[in-house]
Amino acid sequence: PDIIGEIRENTKGTKMIIIAERNSQDIDVEFLDGHHYIKEHTTYVNFKRGEIKNPFDATVNNFGYTGVGKHLASENGNKLTPLYLKWKNIINRCTDDLEMHANYKDCIVCEEWKNFQNFAEWYENHYYDIGQERLHVDKDIKYPGNKIYSPYHCILVPHSINEIFKESFGRSKKVDADLPYTIKRCATGYSVSYRSKSLGVYKTVDEAINIYLKAKQNWVIEVIDKYVNIPDDIKNIVIESAGKHTIK
Repeated sequence: PDIIGEIRENTKGTKMIIIAERNSQDIDVEFLDGHHYIKEHTTYVNFKRGEIKNPFDATVNNFGYTGVGKHLASENGNKLTPLYLKWKNIINRCTDDLEMHANYKDCIVCEEWKNFQNFAEWYENHYYDIGQERLHVDKDIKYPGNKIYSPYHCILVPHSINEIFKESFGRSKKVDADLPYTIKRCATGYSVSYRSKSLGVYKTVDEAINIYLKAKQNWVIEVIDKYVNIPDDIKNIVIESAGKHTIK
């Protein structure tokens, strides 16, 4: 019987149609979604069972998909590639159980980065070599308080730089619960410290915050100058942000 035009769903529930048949062991199938990916040279048995994979079906927390392009999700016997794992971890942070990723509450991934290929292309285009240290995809150094992972909002920074900013974002223990990180009430005002060093006592919280930010900015400059390959625009973003970054 003529099977061209037959429609079924794959195991992800995406409709697909047979568009060419050479024999039962060699058919072409088109997925009837917004991407219209064509899977060539598959079998009719796989079609009937729904066992034809669509690279545009969401496979990471019903959100992210691999897409079609040069960037591999796995290699060497299905071992996930480091770049795919970076992307998958970002998706998981924003879509997993919030108790597991409480610091990422209300964070989202943009539509463009649902597609692994788009994220991987951005990462590759912005990558720079810092030796053995990891590069982090950071969403809120460039735009303090940002909750969106996107090519517009994110930058790549060394692990050590990212950790400096994490300190002031509520991930370290506060001295006084209702005051920003490292600021403490005392008899004559507000004392502030940075990297276990006292920076003095000030009359207002705002004064103490400004002193803290200046100290952090100086430390960021000292640390970032050790990296010879960091692009100048990233250096400038990081240094400027250190002097005005929100602390909690």
